[in-house]
Amino acid sequence: MGSVRDFTRGLRGKLVLLYGLPMVGKTWLSVQLTHKFGDGILFWVDENLKGTEYGKWLKTKVKGRVVEVANPLSLDRLLYKVLHDTDAKYVVVDSITGVMEYIMSKEGPESPRVILRMSRHAVAITHELAKFAHERGACSLLVAHETPTFEQPWLGVNARPSFLSKGLKNVDMVLYLRKDGDKRILRCLLDRSPPTGENLTNLEWDLSQVGLPKLEEVGA
Repeated sequence: MGSVRDFTRGLRGKLVLLYGLPMVGKTWLSVQLTHKFGDGILFWVDENLKGTEYGKWLKTKVKGRVVEVANPLSLDRLLYKVLHDTDAKYVVVDSITGVMEYIMSKEGPESPRVILRMSRHAVAITHELAKFAHERGACSLLVAHETPTFEQPWLGVNARPSFLSKGLKNVDMVLYLRKDGDKRILRCLLDRSPPTGENLTNLEWDLSQVGLPKLEEVGA
């Protein structure tokens, strides 16, 4: 297992994709990391977070501020506007899957334009997040849901993020959160750190050992 120091230091200066099953603890982890990095900005896209009792409760745990995204199609422009004028060292989009689902609901799954629009938005959003992380030495965290793989494994596991491949070219690190009995295990599947840097690929962290509350207490 990796150390707490590895866990937090290894995320700085990177666009990090965090994915896993619903209720495994992705949102809760993103909120808790506001206390590791200092004040953060959390952009909430998913409907279960916006204006709900759960979302209101989560806001009380955030060190920083929450931006509820009214129109996911304008998220890239919103990111540019907000991140251009902030000293924050941590930003979250929760979730990119919510953006993709919103586009599909507007276009319809049979529309010939749906994949093109999803690809454009995925690239634009990850571009803004990666630019912010690289220029500020910050952590940009992009949350995604999980989709099973029915053919060969993806980065060594049998589940991939619900996210178009074109957007992945801007991602520096991929983290996979899974449940293992009573534990939540976070594994680094990919780390594109330069050869001279510290590479965390294949490292795992038991979240109960890195100063985070037990995730079963809140779901997330």
